[in-house]
Amino acid sequence: MPSGSHLVLTHPTNAVRGARMDEAVRQWNDGGGSPELTLRTVAELEPFFAGLDLLDPGLVSTADWRPDLADDPLKVDDHGAVAVKR
Repeated sequence: MPSGSHLVLTHPTNAVRGARMDEAVRQWNDGGGSPELTLRTVAELEPFFAGLDLLDPGLVSTADWRPDLADDPLKVDDHGAVAVKR
């Protein structure tokens, strides 16, 4: 990536609901859900941002990106981040 480029990534995780999310994704995939879902942990997502500078608020539940838009934002099993290459 050239300097000044941004990486924007969101990805399903099981960081919030744990085994409940694992089971939901298993049912989706077993039922022929298309496309098949793959969960990754937050730790498994971090290497995507190696060598990049994460912008605030970092790699967090996507609901944390604009918490000001909701009275009581719920944490969701989807994490995301924006990073820039300096």
